[in-house]
Amino acid sequence: MVYEYRVFLELGGEELSFSHFSGEKLWPGAVVRANRPGSPLHGQQVAVERVASHPTEDAPGIAYGRGA
Repeated sequence: MVYEYRVFLELGGEELSFSHFSGEKLWPGAVVRANRPGSPLHGQQVAVERVASHPTEDAPGIAYGRGA
């Protein structure tokens, strides 16, 4: 099973987001790498601070993070 999360964070005063796909659910403290080509966020590590919801069949999960 693949879990999809929409990860939101603030970077340099700008609100950014990216999709994260994983075989495991996210949890606070997890560190993921942003994959968003063309964005200043691309390739950076993001520490998950809070998971607001986990994915359902109809929608991705929502998580909030900060630069690691």
